[in-house]
Amino acid sequence: MRRSQNGGISFSSPYVISSINKENHKINGLQLLVSPFSGYVYAFWSDYLDDHIYWSRSLNHGVAWTGRTIFPNLTTPSQHLMNMGKLKSIVRAPSLPIARFNWAAGRISVVWHECSKKPNPDCIGNGFQADAYYASLGSGGGTNKVRINDDFGLNDQFMPALDFNGSGDVLVTFYDRRDDPNNVDYRLYSASLNASGIPYSPNQVVSLFSSTPIPFLTGKLPFLGDYHETWMSQINGVDTWYSSWIGEENNHSDVFLSAIHP
Repeated sequence: MRRSQNGGISFSSPYVISSINKENHKINGLQLLVSPFSGYVYAFWSDYLDDHIYWSRSLNHGVAWTGRTIFPNLTTPSQHLMNMGKLKSIVRAPSLPIARFNWAAGRISVVWHECSKKPNPDCIGNGFQADAYYASLGSGGGTNKVRINDDFGLNDQFMPALDFNGSGDVLVTFYDRRDDPNNVDYRLYSASLNASGIPYSPNQVVSLFSSTPIPFLTGKLPFLGDYHETWMSQINGVDTWYSSWIGEENNHSDVFLSAIHP
């Protein structure tokens, strides 16, 4: 990382977050977070060669970093991560950590998706499906990961995003194929959790229609983009989450915005 101390006019030389003495590591999806209490800086990223999400921390504004640590913990580590591997009818669906510094709960909340088996390199076929996961990091370490989607079928749930409210509760949105027996069409679903990952209610459907992935070029598999976004705001004192996501209908793609009231 580089840092600026003059409003972005100039930046420092690079500070190394993680140095790995191995060749061909495939690192992607860096998330940088700053604690509003201590000013500590946290980094999360996917390492597809090691098949884990890692995190590191800086206690001096990014100058020096701790060694990397497997997220969320050794009991339930992130695993079976997808690099540029395919899902059914989708050209790529990388497993990227999406993180928020949940200051209301004093924890860092993280979501991602992973395959049910180690992809090789795709997550397609008998016994293979993608699921969305949540875990959080606090002063006592990382919680065990929990599966966000409550669909126990073999359909895919992927590309989750999240935000939190003033009580520390979390809302996660994700693409979900549970409504299509062929595991192709998807809809946007949401899950309401507390900061430890305990659900408040069953998953809720958000989008009013199903989307069919559309090829971006003739003869090519569809590409949805690598992420969507979710954030929380209060409207007239009511917690309202917003999600911007890709919907595909009538043979074209559009960006949609949904307001969610859990």
